[in-house]
Amino acid sequence: MSQIKTVYFSEYLRQDHQDIFDYLKTTLNRYKYEVKTLKQTKDIWVRDFMPILLNGKAIQYQYKPDYLIKDKVCHRYMTNPELPIKEIGIKTDKLELILDGGNVVKYNDTVIMTDKVFTENNNLTHESLYAKFPYIKRLIVIPRDPDSEEIYGHADGMVRFVSKNHLLINSQYPDAFKKKLHQHLSNLGFTCTELEVKEDTEYAWGYINFLHLDGLIIQPSIDKVNDIHVKEQLEALYPNTKVELCDARTLVKKGGVFNCISWEL
Repeated sequence: MSQIKTVYFSEYLRQDHQDIFDYLKTTLNRYKYEVKTLKQTKDIWVRDFMPILLNGKAIQYQYKPDYLIKDKVCHRYMTNPELPIKEIGIKTDKLELILDGGNVVKYNDTVIMTDKVFTENNNLTHESLYAKFPYIKRLIVIPRDPDSEEIYGHADGMVRFVSKNHLLINSQYPDAFKKKLHQHLSNLGFTCTELEVKEDTEYAWGYINFLHLDGLIIQPSIDKVNDIHVKEQLEALYPNTKVELCDARTLVKKGGVFNCISWEL
């Protein structure tokens, strides 16, 4: 994996969550990462609309998520990706696909996304989806929990890569669905490990949405009862990686955490 040098956040994160932003900036600077803010955004969830970086290419999809398009109040918070892209001056390849960046979890030439991509793109088939990603070797679609009220359909709230063929799975699902998800991924050749919590607290689902950079994980601190237990698992799974905790209680109540609010270049 190439060394990441700069981590971007929305200027709104600095304005609305200054304590979190300051801690993230201090921590990232300590590990030699530069921190910048994007001024041309309308919300803090920069992962959702910024390009996907694959094999040296910046891929810009159509950012028209149904949960923002259908809600008149939320619609005004939908960022035009062209503005922050122009702000940082990078060139992108256009992808004719409605997608959220939060629905893309990647490791080198492998991409995982949820079947929400079929909900938002009429007449899209597995074959036509794969054809849109010629620059990767493997594209995997995983099911969402059919009984969940989660409207975003983001893969980064479900699975994270430990290594090429090893996945960390969110434990916050009904047993029947977890069995289905584990079996699906096992059949594809993955080893699956659940990110366990001591207590199934209201926002425990947010632990898997950590920020993972080269040699560093910034883990959400959500519940005293679970924080250290989660940290110990991450340290065991990622032995060459430092794990730092950052208070995420105000963020997780808004529906996302550190992977959602960041974009690395």
